[in-house]
Amino acid sequence: MVSTRKVHQADRPPFEAWLDSLELSAETKEKLSAVSSIPERLLVGQEMVEILCQLNMDDATLQAALVFPYCEQHALSEDDIYEEFGGEIRDLIVGVRRMDAIKSLHARKVKGSGFAEKSDEQHIDSIRRMLLAMVEDVRAVVIKMAERICALQQVKKADEETRVMVARECASIYAPLANRLGIGQLKWELEDLAFRYLHPITYKQIAHQLDGKRRERAEYIETIVGDLQGL
Repeated sequence: MVSTRKVHQADRPPFEAWLDSLELSAETKEKLSAVSSIPERLLVGQEMVEILCQLNMDDATLQAALVFPYCEQHALSEDDIYEEFGGEIRDLIVGVRRMDAIKSLHARKVKGSGFAEKSDEQHIDSIRRMLLAMVEDVRAVVIKMAERICALQQVKKADEETRVMVARECASIYAPLANRLGIGQLKWELEDLAFRYLHPITYKQIAHQLDGKRRERAEYIETIVGDLQGL
């Protein structure tokens, strides 16, 4: 089971300090400060960066991931991104946003309580191919996967319909896409988090069994250490 990444707010700079650290125009800073949800978006961006850092992604990818949530809140336009961060960051964000086009296609095809049915698999695969074809830079795909992992973590307190919808999309589209790109770490995390919402009872049973085994291992190790210390 994936150990869900925690957002340690105390370890991260407050929004005002982070904003002051950026060499942004006064107009852009004013735009960001005017949106009440921006501090929360900063935490999402930082979480995405943490995920991508584990994959040793380059600085441009990390910057695009940090800025992307603000674009989703319409706090920054693509022109703003270009002016403040340059064309490479803007193009990556445009690529990530293009991938949202598959949501309506996927919603019509994924059925049941879990993954896509076999009759839909060919259609789902065509969506994956479409995603790769519509994005010029594969780094945008990796950013989107990180964003989907964050989405899976955030919908924990949402209603069941929302949780299942997000989980189906991630399990049917993004986890196989991560596998196709050879990014096993993201595939594993997407599948694990999606499984939690698609099959909650089974997930809890497995988690309980694993927790029991961990306790048994800890007790066994403690016994061995005690025996060694007594020699």
